[in-house]
Amino acid sequence: MAREFVRGLLQESRHLTLKDAAVLCVSELVANVVLHSSATECVVRLAYTPADVTIEVADEGPGRPVLEPSRPRSEHGRGMLIIDNISDDWGVRDLGRNGKSVWVRLNAPEAKNGRRFRSDGPRDRPD
Repeated sequence: MAREFVRGLLQESRHLTLKDAAVLCVSELVANVVLHSSATECVVRLAYTPADVTIEVADEGPGRPVLEPSRPRSEHGRGMLIIDNISDDWGVRDLGRNGKSVWVRLNAPEAKNGRRFRSDGPRDRPD
């Protein structure tokens, strides 16, 4: 459901070059809620400008995502590593008693000018 939501909005936005990366990111973020959170639901938001796409997945569960080194034989634990590698930036916004929102920014190829803006792990989202 979240993948179709993102795919449809990006089709409308004309950010077709970001569609696969955005769908992968939202899939990983929602999977993290299901696998690592006590939350029973999450909210997916997508915002776009001509220069970028931002995806947020909010849940009421405690904890923050962890960027861990890859373990070759492990079947799990690569979600945030994937997001860190394909996104231009990502982080976490604390929602107080309402949980957290994990966000991912993907810059449009024409807006990158050969630069990649990366974080060293989760950051608070700039307002």
